[in-house]
Amino acid sequence: VLPNIYAIIESNNISRFAIEDFCDGKADVLAEMDKLLRAMKDAKEYGSIIEFKDIDFNILLDACDASYDRITLHGNEIREDIIPLIKMANLMSKKYDIVVTNPPYMNKFSPKLKDYINAHYAAYKGDLFSVFIYKSLVYCKPSGYAGLMTPNVWMFIKSYEELRKFIIEKKNITTL
Repeated sequence: VLPNIYAIIESNNISRFAIEDFCDGKADVLAEMDKLLRAMKDAKEYGSIIEFKDIDFNILLDACDASYDRITLHGNEIREDIIPLIKMANLMSKKYDIVVTNPPYMNKFSPKLKDYINAHYAAYKGDLFSVFIYKSLVYCKPSGYAGLMTPNVWMFIKSYEELRKFIIEKKNITTL
């Protein structure tokens, strides 16, 4: 087993010249790269709850492989910023057999985080830990396991009703 460990990488400071150089004139690569750049804008604010909708990572990973063989003006930025961004986002878009976490507990959000949660996780917005419970369960394969250290309030308080409904209807509880 080889661990894939990444710090969250933002797309905010990647130059457009390096992106165009990486895409090498291929419109399909540029289209997928633009989707990824939008998803990863301010990524350090959102962390592992980032949503990757309709991004074809195969196209981007093929472009990563092709970029190793090319000598380009922006080669360092491609190797140090763009390729790690793609590989990290690809890992964050997959499903896993096991997901284990101690979610952060927070119900006072920055304006950016609040807007993001309202846009992507409105039903679970009572606290950041409930967003993480939902997202961790989504990260699991259908036969996967999630182990989470959480407060028990989500089992009783009305504001977590949608989370309970999701768990009961879509998942199985082995133990609490």
